[in-house]
Amino acid sequence: PQFFPKYQNKLYVINGIDTTTGNHDTGTRVIWSGQVADGFPSFAAVVAAAKTPNNPLAFISNGGYESTGGLTSLTRLGNVDTVQNIAYANRIQANDPARTFHSSATWDRINMMQRERLDDMTRRQSLPRLSRSTSALYLARSADNTLPMLAAALPTQAQINAATNDLHRQALVALAGFKTGLAVSASISTGGFDTHGNHDGAHQPLMCNLLYGLDMIMTEITNQGLDGKVVVCVGSDFGRTPGYNAQNGKDHWNITSMLFMGAGIPGGKLVGASDDSFRATTVNPSTLAPDASGTRIRCEHIQTALRKLAGVSDSDAARKFPIPATETMPLFT
Repeated sequence: PQFFPKYQNKLYVINGIDTTTGNHDTGTRVIWSGQVADGFPSFAAVVAAAKTPNNPLAFISNGGYESTGGLTSLTRLGNVDTVQNIAYANRIQANDPARTFHSSATWDRINMMQRERLDDMTRRQSLPRLSRSTSALYLARSADNTLPMLAAALPTQAQINAATNDLHRQALVALAGFKTGLAVSASISTGGFDTHGNHDGAHQPLMCNLLYGLDMIMTEITNQGLDGKVVVCVGSDFGRTPGYNAQNGKDHWNITSMLFMGAGIPGGKLVGASDDSFRATTVNPSTLAPDASGTRIRCEHIQTALRKLAGVSDSDAARKFPIPATETMPLFT
């Protein structure tokens, strides 16, 4: 209950969002891409590709909708100790720079030969599919000099394990990437909300866990000196029915809400609503005021507005995957 009073001046809530679906996969896809069609990239992937093209560490994911549409690479950092071992591949133990498998001169020669081999492979590929695969390998190898920078910024696995909230644990890794400037977007997730039975008993602790995790994330953003540099978006695949089923649970419902905080977000604001039957009410697409002759807020409206907020609407990545919408809405202005 303390979360909303604490963040009321920073929090922006959009209610009455029509996802048009009650399917988990489709709902996750449409809320984070703006499109029902499979293969459309997530907002995080578009931002990563637009802000730092050809950067293999731009998009860090721990789940949720993480389709890239081929725009950018996807990085998973589930185990920090493994990242340390990869980043310092010549060290016998990652935390001991004095003990190495090869001398510095030998290690430099190995890297030079790998680079020359990759250059030769890239030049010789003529088929588009093989050329793309070789380019991806080249990009992965080119990250060798940036991985140590990321590894140095990451918390230890023990620190991550000590975090008491799953969202906080995931955010610790993502924010380390942001702080180095290597990562520009991240996807983190939590679950358990599909309560077809005992809805009230299950949802209260789940919501507390979610809000506690968000509080920890916002606190960590401040601690890392990233205030005013990070946007936090919270959404779900869909909502729950207004009534209960025979198991005192709630089933799938196409109407949902989203929360936003951070850089460029107009805090202390609420847009959209649902009626007593939890059906989305309509808004004027120009003013966002309630309007019986207006339009339901849909996922494509939100994703179009998010692209504009991030400054990527006119990027090559965004143009490759345009979001068709009947009208645009000034959701973040």
